[in-house]
Amino acid sequence: MSSSTNNSSPIGVVLLVRHGDRMGFYQDPDTYTATATQITPLGNQQEYQLGTYLRSVYLNESSPSYIQGLSTGLFNQSQVLVQADLGGEAGVIYDSCVSLTQGLWPATTSNNITLANGTTITAPLNGYQYVPIDGIDPNNNMTLEGFQNCSTFNTHTTAFYDSPEFQEMQSQSAAFLNLLPPYLGGRSTVAGKHVAGRAIIPTIFEEFEAILDPTNPTKLFVTAISYKPFLSLFNMTGVAAANPQLAGIADYASVVAFELRQPNGDSSEATVRFNFKNGSDPQFTTYNWMNTTGDIKVTSLYNALWSSTVNGTADWCSVCQNTEVSSCAALNLAAQQARAAALSPISPVGAGFLGAGMTIVLFGVALSSLLFFGLLRLKRPLFTRQKDREDDQVGY
Repeated sequence: MSSSTNNSSPIGVVLLVRHGDRMGFYQDPDTYTATATQITPLGNQQEYQLGTYLRSVYLNESSPSYIQGLSTGLFNQSQVLVQADLGGEAGVIYDSCVSLTQGLWPATTSNNITLANGTTITAPLNGYQYVPIDGIDPNNNMTLEGFQNCSTFNTHTTAFYDSPEFQEMQSQSAAFLNLLPPYLGGRSTVAGKHVAGRAIIPTIFEEFEAILDPTNPTKLFVTAISYKPFLSLFNMTGVAAANPQLAGIADYASVVAFELRQPNGDSSEATVRFNFKNGSDPQFTTYNWMNTTGDIKVTSLYNALWSSTVNGTADWCSVCQNTEVSSCAALNLAAQQARAAALSPISPVGAGFLGAGMTIVLFGVALSSLLFFGLLRLKRPLFTRQKDREDDQVGY
């Protein structure tokens, strides 16, 4: 795997942010479904402080990590995309994201308008900036919660519980675990696995592509998530193996920053740096990953990870063996209708040509419907694979 260290300022950044402190969180040990939780004032404050820190790093022209060309004044929607997981944590992640944006783009009296009569009106709360946040519903988009409703993931979890290692640890911890039920309400918690990372990686690559596109003004992507994608990504990218202290669950208000740099303005040589701030850590730490040191070429990272991703709804439905979730059910229905149309009895005269033609037409209609409703996406791969280049080979 090729690597380098480029001290130029980043041309764009992709941020993955964990939510802040919450209370009353319970999680099903088999399906990981979360219930009975809400963010706390401490959690809001953690996210606000994190947003303030990120502003000082990326929206500060005197910072060495200032994102080139990014507005340092009022929020500019064309330059930033913010999204948050709307999954089963009762709004904790979304609420955390709101507090984060308050720190990134604080209230300012510059957020005003002058009317025709000369009166200047400042936004409420002394110039509060209303940052739009795209809520991602896992029932329609699995990128941020790929593990939910995933039969393959549930099978893996069951196998883990049945493993000798888990049974031994359960036996050793039995005395302690028996004391917990009064505090858990009959519920328990466990950690996540790679399907969460496999589902989110395509989105990360799409954001890399947007940053490297000189015609696209969006240079900062912020995604608020739970702890599961962190666990998956740290293992998939070798971060946890190279840095054992990161093998556990990321603290509240933790953040990963993928910083993109472009040596000599050449997008084909663009590199990615992995920075991580674990909760209350005072600042980012740059970590080695992907079995190498320093920054990594974007093309190398793509070549190493793309084959393991879950790319889009259709892929997720297949990998997770799910035909029940609404989006998967729609895909399954479309496939059944196409097959039924192809097998419908018709006159022998011209049956071959007519059947083929009808199948193409119906399939086209079904495909168009799925694309229209966002249940399927067709997208050119971000980068062309370069298997024969020695510097792009990975030790995984």
